[in-house]
Amino acid sequence: MSRTSLPAIALTIGDPAGIGPEVLLKALADPAVFALANWTVVGSVAELRRHAAVLKIPRERLDTLRIVDTHMAPKSEIRWGEVTPESGGMALSYIENATRLCLDNAVDAMVTAPANKEAIALTGQNFVGHTEHIARLCGVSRVRMLLANPRLSVVHVTTHRSLRSACALESEAILTTILLGHEAMQLLGIATPRIAVCGLNPHAGENGLFGDEDERFIRPAVMDAARAGIDCSGPFPADTLFMKGVRGSCDLIVAMYHDQGHVPMKVIDFENTVNVTLGLPIIRTSVDHGTGFDIVGQNLADPTSMKAAMKMAVRLALGGKSREALRATSPAIANTMRSECEAAIIDLSHALSAGTPFFSGETGVRLVKLESAGGIHSSGRRSLNCSRLDTNVHCGTHMDAPFHFHNDGSTIDQIPLGSCIGPAVLMDIRSLAPREEVRVRHLLGQRELLKETKRVVFCTGWWTQWDYPHYFTDYPVLSGEAAEYLVSLGVKLVGVDTPSVDAPPFPAHLSLLGAGVVIVENLTNLDRIPAGKFHLTVAPIKSSGADASPARAFSQLI
Repeated sequence: MSRTSLPAIALTIGDPAGIGPEVLLKALADPAVFALANWTVVGSVAELRRHAAVLKIPRERLDTLRIVDTHMAPKSEIRWGEVTPESGGMALSYIENATRLCLDNAVDAMVTAPANKEAIALTGQNFVGHTEHIARLCGVSRVRMLLANPRLSVVHVTTHRSLRSACALESEAILTTILLGHEAMQLLGIATPRIAVCGLNPHAGENGLFGDEDERFIRPAVMDAARAGIDCSGPFPADTLFMKGVRGSCDLIVAMYHDQGHVPMKVIDFENTVNVTLGLPIIRTSVDHGTGFDIVGQNLADPTSMKAAMKMAVRLALGGKSREALRATSPAIANTMRSECEAAIIDLSHALSAGTPFFSGETGVRLVKLESAGGIHSSGRRSLNCSRLDTNVHCGTHMDAPFHFHNDGSTIDQIPLGSCIGPAVLMDIRSLAPREEVRVRHLLGQRELLKETKRVVFCTGWWTQWDYPHYFTDYPVLSGEAAEYLVSLGVKLVGVDTPSVDAPPFPAHLSLLGAGVVIVENLTNLDRIPAGKFHLTVAPIKSSGADASPARAFSQLI
């Protein structure tokens, strides 16, 4: 494989006062690891040179590396082995720069060396950990931690939370974890991964003797995953499940909380266990050890975990590229790109008029016919009609831009037209009751099609209530977990036949718009489209700086 065809991967050096630079330089000095990718080191050139001098790595060798320096040089030299806001701020800048390289598609993945949470906290930043901070930078909130080594993998439903709060289980969160873990294992080359789910209580509850959470929350999630075609079973007692997993009974274990998964995995293979963040729109792996302040600068740090994290990033990057290439060449994708001129066009928009309802209960539209007077309104003996339209941008069929909920989000004129036009999936969920949630389990049957088309329209049948006051109060909504699941599949447009995709406190709006997904509300005539794939066009008005716009939406059957 030529170097131009290798994946491009960013490496952060972590806290410069710790062993991150040392393990990174040692890993890159291994010819077998260096040959796997085009590596970009994100960190201080000065600190890398200091560590390289201890390791007796020639300056010429260091100069061959591609280094992105954030130029956050402290006033004085970083004191190795000490917790300081200077080193914490530098580590944070490396994380943010590497994440930005991934989001800008400048690299295919990122690998992070250890950072010190206390040092970053001294800068005034609210930093819980790499996982949560990178998730915020990517605009997602529901991410999962996967620990993987050559013998076993485990994914956690919760991580950096108190044990008390982690025990407050939700079936939807467990199901999301199973789905994210399933896809991660497929990217690692296991076509049909075997997934086993831990119970929460001793002996997985022993049929209710030690608590009912296992039957109330875990088993329904396992059954939903199995119905979706995933090889998933449980809940099983955690005290024996990891032993069975190491012996080959499963490929992936789902743990309910941090220590339930971390303790056995670190006992099984501490050096080769890699941390992978699931649920991000980017690939991120990490070492599974700390900053090693007690051994920094002594040439004692073991690079095994860093090498494993780098190799894992390469596998995931190559797996993602292979999957995208497969999709791009599949007949289904090619068919959606063919012209369908002879297909029927169906209008999915409500007409704006003086009676168009709005959330406030008042009409949201005023159409004023201007007087036919003056040169602009008449031409010789022929009169011209000219009107002025006054409307709230969220009235009638309309599109919400990320700026609606996020001040740093795109405004309506910045939305790429490619997001508004293309193949979409119609999901017929008219069986939902008023105010009922669309949940992850409703989406499972169309998972592959959602990943392929990246647009989804929900047909709840609620447009039939357009002329009634309860249209704005009792509509079905999209759950926050379902919204995050759509984001994880790469969906970029969500359409609904209701006045809003959700209700206060607006978890779906926050998740979708935070990830750059546009929302189309108040659609109609969805009963004229068969469930499945169709061609969707949504044309908002190009209003500079606006958070939303009235839109004309129509479909073409594929």
